[in-house]
Amino acid sequence: MTANPPNINNEYNSVLNLRQFELAQSTKPFKARGFKLQRCNRCLIADFLCVCNDANPIAIDSRFLLIMYKGESIKPSNTGRLIAEILPNTKAFLWHRVDVNQLLLDAIDDDSYESYLVFPALYAEADRRVYHDFELNWSKLGNQFTINSDNELRQSEKKKQFIILDGTWTEAKKMFRKSPYLVNLPMLSLSDINAHPYLLREASRVEQLGTVSVGLSILNLLAEHDAYQSLLRLTQIFTHRYLSSKARNPQNLIKLMKLECDIKHSN
Repeated sequence: MTANPPNINNEYNSVLNLRQFELAQSTKPFKARGFKLQRCNRCLIADFLCVCNDANPIAIDSRFLLIMYKGESIKPSNTGRLIAEILPNTKAFLWHRVDVNQLLLDAIDDDSYESYLVFPALYAEADRRVYHDFELNWSKLGNQFTINSDNELRQSEKKKQFIILDGTWTEAKKMFRKSPYLVNLPMLSLSDINAHPYLLREASRVEQLGTVSVGLSILNLLAEHDAYQSLLRLTQIFTHRYLSSKARNPQNLIKLMKLECDIKHSN
């Protein structure tokens, strides 16, 4: 079994704890693009653009569980930590094909939660249970529900847990294929209808949503309005300031202009 990350003075953000663990285990310094930039140690944006004071944590019954590919938690562009900033009960674990963290397995098997693996339906095996967001009216039943084998909603005392594979899409597909402990979980497939537009990495297919886009879509699906608005606001600010720190790149300037226009129209 892999060593478990220590609880390193990062309050409730499990992604930041995982980042500190990965940095401590690394044999050489991590150098992202712009590594010479003086960054905030928490939000990883330039010190003068720090977004830490813009986070407004919200408590909800449902839980996100992030399984992160090696090095993902260290990247300044990672948005999984935004979910963890807003939803303090978020759990984050480092993926390993062989030495699976027992705490990860325990979290997946937690009997107080009904777990769903969030991943596009087109990657599902023929006999896999797959549910689509546009088919569900979860918000009408509140948080306490589950889905039976006939795709019917029924009341349940269990809370919901959404498992997200966090990495590039090549890495996410590898985690999907090579994680036997995920095979028996029902899948939730999100459409691009509610996809969040503020992407820091370009996707090659519409179903390939970024991590924070997945979080926003699920919060919207659950009608968790306060948490949705809090995460949306932090994501807008984070993306705006992240792109501002890289604005000399013409593509980033275009993204920044579009983002400023969207923020203006949302207010």
